[in-house]
Amino acid sequence: MTIAMLPEGQMRLTNDGFNFDFRCDGRDFPNPNGRDLTTSCLQASAAEWKLIYKRNGITTTEALWDLSPDAKVLTIHSKSIQPDGSSKSFEHIFHRNGAGSSISGRWENVNPFESRTPILSLSLAGGKLHYAYPGIGQYVDAPLDGTTAPVHTGPQARQGFSMSIRQEGPLQMHTRQSFEGRVIREGTLKLGDDGRTITQESWAPERTSEKDSLVYEKQ
Repeated sequence: MTIAMLPEGQMRLTNDGFNFDFRCDGRDFPNPNGRDLTTSCLQASAAEWKLIYKRNGITTTEALWDLSPDAKVLTIHSKSIQPDGSSKSFEHIFHRNGAGSSISGRWENVNPFESRTPILSLSLAGGKLHYAYPGIGQYVDAPLDGTTAPVHTGPQARQGFSMSIRQEGPLQMHTRQSFEGRVIREGTLKLGDDGRTITQESWAPERTSEKDSLVYEKQ
């Protein structure tokens, strides 16, 4: 995640290939990360920022960005408000990676997999791979020749994602995720020799040396 202060006084948040520009003046700004989603920001102090996320004008998440005194750790405390009025609290800790002052700079999540869905479902039918995350209702049915196919998501999620899958051998596939035609993530799926584990590696096109890795076990 990268945070930058723009000359016009706006803050730019870049995460997973998406840019979101907003001001910390309390106004709601359209957020490109979801349908009918807005975000407002207020700076509470030199080291605290309060953000409110709304969907269709209804608050869905409240967050507090807390910068450590040495400006090397950014802790995000968030509260997700459920439709029934209950709430769930989360905490994400980021360490500064490289130069920067105050909140500006590049931040690395110390536990990047805590928000990932734990179940990946794969099945092959009609020459297409059904690649799905059942927990969030997201899936794609893609041919194994690298042809791009649309990613299906829930009605409130951001639309415009697509994915291609190309078989590179009996035990490996290459994946490419795009948004509105722009590649935002590439990766591989590798089947273990025992046939019971799949290792998923992924990386941003501009940072090929920085790879995330997940191992799934067959259930």
